[in-house]
Amino acid sequence: MHSLSEINKQIKIIKKLIKLNSKIFYYKNINYFPLVKLAIASENFKNKKKNDNKRNNNYFSNIKFILNLPFILVNSFFYKKYFKKNLKKKDVVFFSDIGAYNDKYNKKKYNSFIDPYFKKIKKKYKSIKIEIAPHWYKCEKNKLFQPLYLKFLYLDLIKIIFFKIKRFYFFQEIKFYKDLEILLKKYSINIESKSFQEKFDQIYFYSQLLETIIKKINPKTVFLACYYNDMNLSVVLACKRLNIKTVDIQHGGFEPEHLLYSNWQNSEIKKGYELLPDFFWIWHENLLIDKFYYKNKNHKIITGGKYLIEKRNKIYNDVYKNISIHERYFFKFIRRYKKRILFCATSDLPKCLIEAIKISQKNKDWIWIIRLHPRHSNHKRIQQQLFKEKISLKRIIIQEASKINLYLMIKKSSDVLIDQSSIALDAFCLKKPIVILNNYKNLYKTYKKIKLCNFSNEPLKIIYYIKKNKLDKNFNFSIFDRGNFSLVKKNIFN
Repeated sequence: MHSLSEINKQIKIIKKLIKLNSKIFYYKNINYFPLVKLAIASENFKNKKKNDNKRNNNYFSNIKFILNLPFILVNSFFYKKYFKKNLKKKDVVFFSDIGAYNDKYNKKKYNSFIDPYFKKIKKKYKSIKIEIAPHWYKCEKNKLFQPLYLKFLYLDLIKIIFFKIKRFYFFQEIKFYKDLEILLKKYSINIESKSFQEKFDQIYFYSQLLETIIKKINPKTVFLACYYNDMNLSVVLACKRLNIKTVDIQHGGFEPEHLLYSNWQNSEIKKGYELLPDFFWIWHENLLIDKFYYKNKNHKIITGGKYLIEKRNKIYNDVYKNISIHERYFFKFIRRYKKRILFCATSDLPKCLIEAIKISQKNKDWIWIIRLHPRHSNHKRIQQQLFKEKISLKRIIIQEASKINLYLMIKKSSDVLIDQSSIALDAFCLKKPIVILNNYKNLYKTYKKIKLCNFSNEPLKIIYYIKKNKLDKNFNFSIFDRGNFSLVKKNIFN
């Protein structure tokens, strides 16, 4: 996870690249600029040693695959029957992520980024939910809306084997990628051209497989969340070739710090990008302010609102009714404290937060709850940070992301602190005072515009805001829930 100062540097580099001739980023009639931004924002293309190790691991995976081939062939036979039976023509397709089931309703798991929208739209249009899964994935039955599982290996075994053999043993470096690596080095961006080429080859290959499947469903519209992961980029590319509308549903903050939602080339306003969805469904009109989306006809903004699986009170009552004994004890324990300060970590603890915790140690009616990020935080490392500063853990709870329901945790907290997390938006809907622990207000223009929070990286000021505990009463907190489905219907389904 990058620090905000690193993000600021990345944005400055991107702004320089925007000024270059867009032809530099074109290969086979596709503008690679979105992938370049993805490479800058992530670590996946930079570490040559790490990528070499990954390729060595692939070698052993290939041996394992050969040994398991008889079982794969048998499973493939049965899977094709299941797939053929469930693959039907639909008006709308939702691509969901198998790893995004962090919430429950009626004792069943649901994907909060996709399922509320699926529930709403399937009432009016014939819809199907698809989840791309590896061949070894055990299909879960405890889901609120059961998806059709798409396992490429079982559907196109021969094609995938040839693709892997070609990539692993007969890789040929293309000049375009090497030129791109040399160009980016001038801007202090170290990207390994081979990794970059492999990444796009994979996206392009799976887009061809997806094209065949989506063509059979023949939908008018395809929905997804987080368009820039590998498989979703393949979905977008396949839909572009089939002339099917794609919609990226907002799954978090759209601030300028998010390189995959801002800072685009003016040269592409008329033509647009092959790797970008046609529509961006946002929760509130002020949450995506990049002028690019309002100047072009290829990537439009739709203010559809933020949907929930049910009304807030129903969700709250259902979740609380079904919580574990451990969770019930946790909420009973923190209730004794006047100030229950929730910090949603994205990586390590910021220095200003550590100092603020130090200052507050005298307040015996304050408790700090540090919720770890599901991917980027490390429990042991955060403990070490606190021990190093000789901070007592007596009134500090470090909580794993999956242990306690986030919605309840925000609801039961008195204040919410973040450094980069979009959880600020969820806390805002629950009318909680929020402090963002930095002064990079230019990176949170929309938050500032809707008076969502206070900003500070000064420990004493953070303590002051927590004590103040006030909200802007003039703002309509239900605005994210309201949405405008008639607008969605008019623009997306007509």
